[in-house]
Amino acid sequence: MENVKLKIEKNFQVGKDIFLMTLVGDTKSIKNPGEFINITVPNYYLRRPISVCKYGEDHVDILYKVLGRGTKDMSSFEKGMELDVLVGLGNGFDVSISKKPLLVGGGIGIAPLFALAESFNKLNITPTLVYGARSKDDIVLLEELEKLCNVIVCTDDGSLGFKGNVIECIKNSNIDFKDAEGNVITNPEIVWQQTLSTENPDDYANYLLACKKYGIPFVTNTSETLYDVGECDN
Repeated sequence: MENVKLKIEKNFQVGKDIFLMTLVGDTKSIKNPGEFINITVPNYYLRRPISVCKYGEDHVDILYKVLGRGTKDMSSFEKGMELDVLVGLGNGFDVSISKKPLLVGGGIGIAPLFALAESFNKLNITPTLVYGARSKDDIVLLEELEKLCNVIVCTDDGSLGFKGNVIECIKNSNIDFKDAEGNVITNPEIVWQQTLSTENPDDYANYLLACKKYGIPFVTNTSETLYDVGECDN
């Protein structure tokens, strides 16, 4: 972990209440996809923990959703503003054990999968990504993702791609777990959505059992937990 000062290079809206911010400065302490940073927002006591979307030695991109006062204020930050940031947080993903990875993301939880997909690409691996959202308005940066992954889109209302959630989409796409030589990687929003589903409460459990049956490591990114429960807007 390192405490650094980073300047805003870009901060703009890319979807419904979703913004992409580029911070420039010394970000060499960010080593792996799946890490997160902790941002000090002026006039708030607690820092904002936000997943790293993309990164390099001199920049980091974050994708965030306006959910409360703190993130609302962040959306108005202008180019050149300096922020106090903790970088190099979290364990990140280990891409060395994955030969044929399946990425599963939904909502703002798609953020860490950008850098993860880039890391796989550097190993000449093109992952499959199942990208779910409530509607097409909640799908962001799709063209960029399609350059990195074989993307399968699904929306709850059927406004884009397959109509249904990610578990239903995986079933419909006939993805064979026996051929998945590597990680199945998802995020907490998918976990909570599927385990709390009143329509198909066993879907997610069956999904995990399939991973176990075929010996597939299962990884979840949890750096957005405080962000989702509202801790960072206090």
